[in-house]
Amino acid sequence: MRNFTLTQLIKPEVLQQIQDAFSDFTGLAAVTTNADGVPVTRVSNFTNFCTNIIRGTDIGLRCCQKCDKDGAVKTMHSGCPVVYRCHAGLIDFAAPIMFNGRMIGSFVGGQALPEDLDDEFCRKKAMEYGIDPELYIAEAKKAVITSPEQVERSAKLIYDISKALSSLAMQSFSEIEKSRSLELAARSQSDYIMDVISDILKTAGGYVHTAREAIESGDPQKMKSALELIANEGSGTTGMIYDSLTYLKMVGKNFQMNEDQYNPHATVAAVVDNISRRLESTGVDLSLELSDKLPKLLLGDAGSMCQLIDKLISLSVDHGGRNITVSIDSTKSCYAELINIKIVTDKLAITDEQLETVNKLMVEDNDFAVSGSFQELGLPLARSLLHSMSGEFCLKRSGDGAEYIITIPQLEVKGGAV
Repeated sequence: MRNFTLTQLIKPEVLQQIQDAFSDFTGLAAVTTNADGVPVTRVSNFTNFCTNIIRGTDIGLRCCQKCDKDGAVKTMHSGCPVVYRCHAGLIDFAAPIMFNGRMIGSFVGGQALPEDLDDEFCRKKAMEYGIDPELYIAEAKKAVITSPEQVERSAKLIYDISKALSSLAMQSFSEIEKSRSLELAARSQSDYIMDVISDILKTAGGYVHTAREAIESGDPQKMKSALELIANEGSGTTGMIYDSLTYLKMVGKNFQMNEDQYNPHATVAAVVDNISRRLESTGVDLSLELSDKLPKLLLGDAGSMCQLIDKLISLSVDHGGRNITVSIDSTKSCYAELINIKIVTDKLAITDEQLETVNKLMVEDNDFAVSGSFQELGLPLARSLLHSMSGEFCLKRSGDGAEYIITIPQLEVKGGAV
């Protein structure tokens, strides 16, 4: 998930309206800042003491920004509103605006006093900031004196507002990503279709040339060999066309996951056994290793996961693998069960540049257009499946062979099926 700033997700004018409404309702000052404590809105109901006296100095401004940020960070860590004394002695409260577990801004309010400030404290601060002490004291005493009960209510309100803004930021991100996905799909479909058509035409042309040579030779053995070649390679072309049709359906509409409870041992064993039978005539040896750490029951899209395993085994065969091992285990990460799938092959007949291309096509958010050999044509579908499950992918060399490594988060279901 890409990083966004607060104002990229929520327009400043929306933040301003919410902030002004809070300030009008409570009579307190308010400002919205970015993650570094720098305001992204105009201040609301700020006292002259804060706006011109304190923030009018470089030292005071830096201290104010640090206070705004520190207050929001404290709230983020504690999970509840935080009321604190700012560096100048006023009461403030802040709450973080969150996105994807990261603080992208803060909502800050306050500039109130529970009682008059001590004159000696004011003189000390005035000297620290380079401000006339008498002016400092006179302006500080103009701050609103607020009861502890009002401070607590206002802090709770500001916390609720920050949570609403966090939800708004996530909703805005979803809309941005949806729009971006549609744009990418529209831009890449034509390129992808042209690549597929080009490769099919080349393949068909090769079939015609092979068949013509065999017929012209009049040699029955050459004719038989030509037919076998066309039949064997034709199955790959059929798979390529199927992948292309599936891909076009996926980018033409929102791809929906089909999540359900499933037994990972039985499900994966069944799909690998089916692939193994399909590969019997090719001389490929396919084995499966399932860890005892795998939960008995998971919640997730088992169909997409198995389809992804199928595609990557086919890719490893196309890349020269003849002895292939599929090993699957799992590790715990917070609430998720990370399913670790490793496909190990004895051969990897591609260049380092092609290996890098495979990794980029599977991971990066670039166009889906695929160029080059047939071996890469299953990647758009594999990548769509991987991304729909928030999975991670890596292809790396291992001796003469390779390791295809996939990690997919699922949820463990305890207590049996419902």
